[in-house]
Amino acid sequence: MQITDVKTTVLSMPHLTGIQDATIRHLEQGRTQCFVHIVTDEGLEGLGTGGGARAAREIIEGSLKPILVGQDPLNIEQLWDDMFWRIRGVGRKGLAAIAHATAISIATGEHEYTKYGFKDLIARGGADIVQPDVGRVGGITEWMKVAHLAHAFNLPVAPHAYQLIHLHLACATPNLRIVEYLGMVEEADRITYTEFSEPVNGVWSPNPDKPGLGLELDPEAVKQYAV
Repeated sequence: MQITDVKTTVLSMPHLTGIQDATIRHLEQGRTQCFVHIVTDEGLEGLGTGGGARAAREIIEGSLKPILVGQDPLNIEQLWDDMFWRIRGVGRKGLAAIAHATAISIATGEHEYTKYGFKDLIARGGADIVQPDVGRVGGITEWMKVAHLAHAFNLPVAPHAYQLIHLHLACATPNLRIVEYLGMVEEADRITYTEFSEPVNGVWSPNPDKPGLGLELDPEAVKQYAV
């Protein structure tokens, strides 16, 4: 099986409040999400989801598509390694300098990609609390590898965003510090999914009666917001 095409779809929910963190200076109205379609010569199509919207689309279709087309989609480790080295960023030395200069614990990693990036970040001493994001790091398997890497350095993990997925991963992470739970993301989750596990009196656990992540897309939401 080979990848024959890589396409993107962007969904827009203009009525939702925009997300803002330290990397987003100006809050905007609306929420967008980028989906990636991996098309194969056997008629199978893979679907991935993440942030970045139009900017992500440019990187995926402009820089990553040439790497992926013609490759075996099941060769996950090699494909992620190739994509990482194509677009890897800089800045880990600066974070290490900050961490060494202050007694305040540095929580970082939400914009880091794959175990290779986290290896550099952690080995340089740039993080006291490791924050892998399952939507950016390379999926559930890669996230668990990063959590194990942090554990080897006796560092706690505090996953960033994607709370309904991180709930499951947190249950398998002995060095967990905390799970980030975003109210603005919950607002979108209530539109997107038929139901999901919610914290009750500070206790939060997956639904044991449902398979996988326990999530089901709401058909009405798909009809209304798919573009």
